[in-house]
Amino acid sequence: MSRSAPFLAGLRRTVRSLATRLARLRERAARSTRTRRIVLAVSSVAFVASMILAFLSLPDEGRTVGWLPLVLVGVVGVPAMMALNAAEYAASGRVLGYHIRLGPALRVAVVASAANLLPLPGSVLVRSHALKQEGSSYGRAFGITTAIGLMWLGTGCLLAGLFQAWNGAWRLAGPLLAVGVLAALACHLTVRALCISGAPTRHTLVIMLIEAGMVMVKALRFHLVLIGLGLDTPFGGSVALTLSGILAAALGFFPGGLGIRELLAAAIGPLVHIPASAALLAAGLDRLVSLPVLALVASFLAARREKTAPPEPELVPDTDGELA
Repeated sequence: MSRSAPFLAGLRRTVRSLATRLARLRERAARSTRTRRIVLAVSSVAFVASMILAFLSLPDEGRTVGWLPLVLVGVVGVPAMMALNAAEYAASGRVLGYHIRLGPALRVAVVASAANLLPLPGSVLVRSHALKQEGSSYGRAFGITTAIGLMWLGTGCLLAGLFQAWNGAWRLAGPLLAVGVLAALACHLTVRALCISGAPTRHTLVIMLIEAGMVMVKALRFHLVLIGLGLDTPFGGSVALTLSGILAAALGFFPGGLGIRELLAAAIGPLVHIPASAALLAAGLDRLVSLPVLALVASFLAARREKTAPPEPELVPDTDGELA
């Protein structure tokens, strides 16, 4: 028996136990209608107030919006992120031994994104439930979803750290790279503990590439919004701003990180030479552009699913007068 076998067995039990407990806590939170309404109201007020204050704090050149970059965010950036989300879900299924086709993966990705509007980690719940329908246990489903989240954090920190190191900002790059390495390692250990088929290292590398693509697409979206605001900011700063979405998602109980993501972006911005008001407004405008596109795609997929669904069998009387 390998020396690492007892460690991996213990890690597997720990992941399943924590995932099961987390599922129960989130199910309880989901049942509280009053809590959902309060959190949504607070988040909405914070979002609107912060956007207004950020706009008023912009320099004069930032108050004229160029619409072409914002259109590119919606037409190119949002669909690209949806496709990567679908690839991410399919990759999580492969770790657990399931082959998930592109169509179902895309539907789960869109529904999971929409579910993030709830004041709980809706994306986690949707993906875990979808994997449960594939045949997985909730413990394993939450485990691989958690591993994906760790790699998202890891690649975000690694890429942000590399860009900051390139610019000579080692005081910021060092901690980011360290957190990135630790998060990626934790993801790999979890994948290794949960993996049913294939090589765990290969699965980890595929997940890392997908998450890196997601970070870069999100950074490009932020950068396009900043260009639309007429601001000349470093692309490495836009990469760092993606950490606001990752950290907001980790908080979990705010709908889509509403208000929280924008405030985190404002806190990160000055560290990477982006004005706090511009960073906050970029995060908010990215959200406002994304929502209509997400709604259109979700409506299209729902209509297509209804169109391709098999018709319900007709109930006709048989020779004895009973419904067949």
